[in-house]
Amino acid sequence: ASFDSIAEGTMGSVGRWVNGVSVAFLCYILTYAYISGGSSIITYSLSAVSELDISRPAASFIFALVLSSIVVLGARAVGKVTTALIGGIGGLLGQVEVNRLFPDLSAADTVPFSLTALGFLVVSFGMQTAVPSVTKYLNKDVRRIRQTLLWGSLLTLAFYTVWQLSVLGNISRDEFPALIAAGGNIGDIVSVLAEKGFAHNISGALQP
Repeated sequence: ASFDSIAEGTMGSVGRWVNGVSVAFLCYILTYAYISGGSSIITYSLSAVSELDISRPAASFIFALVLSSIVVLGARAVGKVTTALIGGIGGLLGQVEVNRLFPDLSAADTVPFSLTALGFLVVSFGMQTAVPSVTKYLNKDVRRIRQTLLWGSLLTLAFYTVWQLSVLGNISRDEFPALIAAGGNIGDIVSVLAEKGFAHNISGALQP
């Protein structure tokens, strides 16, 4: 099973072409977003530890190399890194302030920004590319495939919710203008969260 065969079997050759272009575009956007965000973390980390300032292309290459190396090392390495990141983010939940999550703003001030975020939300759950692999891995067992996609989506939503609560519940609105002026990338967000215990939480999560 593949996107090509699924699309051709349900929508014909034209649908197959449109689907192929759409999937390629989605994969490009996701890859760009991951490398862009990851390289900003590399840039921040190096400058914080050694005051070393490297270019964005160099940081992107380092991130891609480190990430691919972790994947090659196997599931245990991926699990350890994931645990560290979730531990660092989740540790900030105890510091979340409700007034930061729900500021006293009118609908006119929030709705336009909520609509702008719809495109971001669509690509945030970019696991669609895993459907053919899951279908093959589970031997086309429809019931298991549905359960896998359901629970996988819920798990992704849970992690994403923790991230949103940790960021928006720890960074005040007064801090966002400076954060956006700095570039507003993941590295800039991490630099602000580092002052609130993010690095300490990651260190604790990495302990055996």
